[in-house]
Amino acid sequence: MKVALGINYWDDLDGLIDILTNETLYDFVDIIYVINGRYEGRTDLPRYNPDTLTDIPKIFSKVFLLNMHNKKQIDKRNKYFELAQKDEQDFLIVVDSDENVIIDDVKLFDSTLRGLVKRPERCFPIIIDHEQVTKMRVPRLFKWHFDYRYRQNEGPNISHGSIWTPEGKDIIQDMHEWRRDHARHTGVEGVHMTHNKKHRSKERVIADRIYYDENPTR
Repeated sequence: MKVALGINYWDDLDGLIDILTNETLYDFVDIIYVINGRYEGRTDLPRYNPDTLTDIPKIFSKVFLLNMHNKKQIDKRNKYFELAQKDEQDFLIVVDSDENVIIDDVKLFDSTLRGLVKRPERCFPIIIDHEQVTKMRVPRLFKWHFDYRYRQNEGPNISHGSIWTPEGKDIIQDMHEWRRDHARHTGVEGVHMTHNKKHRSKERVIADRIYYDENPTR
């Protein structure tokens, strides 16, 4: 069984290093897609030297680095689905660089994934310990086939709030269907995520917030 990790990344080198040096996670996955690039419409300058990122695949052999500068957020997110499909991965875990994936029990998580292969759903929730909201269930585990994609919204809703199959089904609904058979606050067993902006400067956090407010359909 092949498991990939997809990271939507820009200018957060310390956060990325935290993920890559998470040995349990690094040993568990087969490939790590780092989709790098500043989003279209952002003008703030990077804090880190961009050239430093090019050394990452030399140090961490599982990393596949792809630069996508001045692209929309959903374009970058769709890219790791595309790559996972091409590489015939069984599962894809997605994470932002200010998050981390904590595998609490390797055997349990592996067993859980093997059970999920038999489920009809293609999207599953992972519990995230969020520094502002305590705990959330978020759609961060995805299953083959990876032919689904985010679509650009024209209205007020965020574009990565839904993920559509070619037939027009929103697979995030799969997560809600899976939850009907589980306790209210349950996520996929054996794993959880954390969210922490400890490596981001106050200026970067403000710039992020301005970008989000000015680009509600990102």
